[in-house]
Amino acid sequence: MANITDDAQFHNDASKSRYGDLYQYIIALEHCLNAPAGGVIYIEQRGDVANESISVEIKHHDSKKHTIAEKHIDFWKTLKNWVVNRDVIAGYSELILLTTSNITLNSKLHNWNEISAPQKLNIIKEIKNDVLTNNTNKTIQPFIKYIFEFLPNGHNDTHLLSILDRFKIISNQPRILEKIADIQKLNQFKFIPFKNRTPFIQELLSYIIFRCVVEDLSQSVSSELKASESWLVRIDAFNAFAEAKIKHYVKDSTPIITTYRNHTSDVSKYSQYVFVKEIEKINYNTEIQEAVNNFHRAFLTTLDMSNDDPLFVMAVEGLQEVILDDLVLLKKTILLENECSDKKQAERNAKICFARAMGFDIRKIQGYELDHTFFQRGTIHQVVDLESFNWHIELE
Repeated sequence: MANITDDAQFHNDASKSRYGDLYQYIIALEHCLNAPAGGVIYIEQRGDVANESISVEIKHHDSKKHTIAEKHIDFWKTLKNWVVNRDVIAGYSELILLTTSNITLNSKLHNWNEISAPQKLNIIKEIKNDVLTNNTNKTIQPFIKYIFEFLPNGHNDTHLLSILDRFKIISNQPRILEKIADIQKLNQFKFIPFKNRTPFIQELLSYIIFRCVVEDLSQSVSSELKASESWLVRIDAFNAFAEAKIKHYVKDSTPIITTYRNHTSDVSKYSQYVFVKEIEKINYNTEIQEAVNNFHRAFLTTLDMSNDDPLFVMAVEGLQEVILDDLVLLKKTILLENECSDKKQAERNAKICFARAMGFDIRKIQGYELDHTFFQRGTIHQVVDLESFNWHIELE
């Protein structure tokens, strides 16, 4: 038997062509990580990767020396896609060709993003006339013909100008390994030990690929799945998945910042808030100022930390659920321990409930370290403000 080396390949080996697919998913991951809560990232549906306002066509080339110019097929295939799907992208503010290639200095694409739509239109018309008149660059001829013949007579320029006005080129982008290295440096990963970042990124990529490929294949065997739900990633679900997985990769808990520990707030601005009214109902007005302070301190802390760590919001929601359970149990315990036959006793029991809640031991938050009381107390007031709980004690 002949010796077979590791670098032996079939002549029709397609592994290189899969790099483009992987790169597309990596770009999709980057968009998911930067997307706001409630957002959606579309893959293949509205371009290679898209959100609600930007559609991106992605071109990956292995060689760092690879270049594109105005007659390169990547440019014309991208433009053709947008022409064909002009109705789908009608509401998009930006149409981006993202490529790992460099644009040659003498290319007419070199300052593409700085010139006007009419100037861009003149460029592509010049190329069309040159290519079709001289019968050159046959690889792009079908795309050129399609672009200029597809649109109804008299409407070509109008549609093309609309597309060209939004058409930008982002060139010289990092290739696969470089892009993964860039993602590893994002703030969202700064609390994960560096050696764990690549495996965590692989988990996130697997989620995206599952959403796109596996669920799409499932359409043929299950009528329960909607076709529109495959090839897109809902950010809230993505964040929930990431939150569930991240605990396996975080070596140490992330400390919850104390920046706003001494922050004070104007009580009058919160007079209509539910949590303030609930304190007033039990005649515990002496606690309102500190309650408002802690409520706002917790809000500012969450806002600050979630800027660097979007998963923190979900961690806070988890803390709210734990606290709600504890508050309900606390109220039941107080009713068992104390009589409540008149309004005075009921009000006293309500104040006891409030005071004991403020004295709760610090609850654990998965992946985070909380060593101060203001955040937890502020979170308790958030639970009340959501009308999930109140301090009122019913008479027996």
